[in-house]
Amino acid sequence: MEAPPVDPAIFSELGDLESQFSTAELQLLKEQSRIFEPLYAKRDKIIARIPGFWPTVLEQIEEDCLTDNIDFDDVDLLRNLKALSVKRDKDEPRTLTLTFEFEENEFLGEKSCRIVKRFTYTEGEEGEAGEEGGVLTSKKVNLEWKDGKDLTKNAGSFFHFFSWTGNGKDKCPGEELAMLIAEDMYPNALKYYTEAVNEDEEDFDDEEGLEDDEEEEAEDEDADVKEDEEAEQEQEQPKKKKARTA
Repeated sequence: MEAPPVDPAIFSELGDLESQFSTAELQLLKEQSRIFEPLYAKRDKIIARIPGFWPTVLEQIEEDCLTDNIDFDDVDLLRNLKALSVKRDKDEPRTLTLTFEFEENEFLGEKSCRIVKRFTYTEGEEGEAGEEGGVLTSKKVNLEWKDGKDLTKNAGSFFHFFSWTGNGKDKCPGEELAMLIAEDMYPNALKYYTEAVNEDEEDFDDEEGLEDDEEEEAEDEDADVKEDEEAEQEQEQPKKKKARTA
């Protein structure tokens, strides 16, 4: 079916309206960031007292851009992640600063136990994560590795993320990972952690239930054996009485 002709002025009006929507969304993001930032800061101080919080959250994320970019050897280092924060620029809230803090570990040198990675938003292009109207770029962060412990020698290591620049030659989807962390993992961290704890409790309850079932079965078997022994004793008693009479 052929579409009827439409006055070009209508498309022009819609285009202007879309631009107004984009401006409103940006203003909304600015206001949201202003309100949420002190709340996140309070939350971060509280969860810092929970052992293994961020490694547990990481394990709950099932997005391909993350799971496909964590090498087996990365896991031992990521278990030492003790803090993670995301800050948005006040003037351009689509510009992000991600900070990772690790416990002292066998992989990273002391200077690299705190890693700051900034992603700058630029208007006018489309980034690899499909963000219309703009793109994220970043500067490479040089990590200090202990002797023989450089995980970036593995092609699939998560730690290539810190070398990402957005020049098209990077070894990982840095923009997609940054957006996942900033828009999902960080704001929803408590939800992911709670889900993990609930799953562990359910598994524990299932194990307890299985143990209870096994104990009941054992008790039933003991009861059956006891009944059989009593029955045998009852059958033997008349024979013994006859023997004494004779």
